Amino acid sequence: PADKLALLASFDKTSTNLGYPGYGNPPEGEIFDTYVLTDMFAKAATGALSPKDAMAEANTRAKEIFTKWRKKGFVGGGSKDK
Repeated sequence: PADKLALLASFDKTSTNLGYPGYGNPPEGEIFDTYVLTDMFAKAATGALSPKDAMAEANTRAKEIFTKWRKKGFVGGGSKDK
């Protein structure tokens, strides 16, 4: 349909930047760019993993990504983060 993108006309009023209300950072970007969350939902939805196991795997991947960027000095936090 000709108006299929009309709903995006006010998209800027309901969307935010990654990291809102703060700033986005490299590990958050990598989590999105490497499909950590998408893979989590896909694995749970297709039965490749149980929802609990899919969440655990995504959590592990996210922590590894944050650890890598912390070592490079691009994000704060540390071992006590949950």
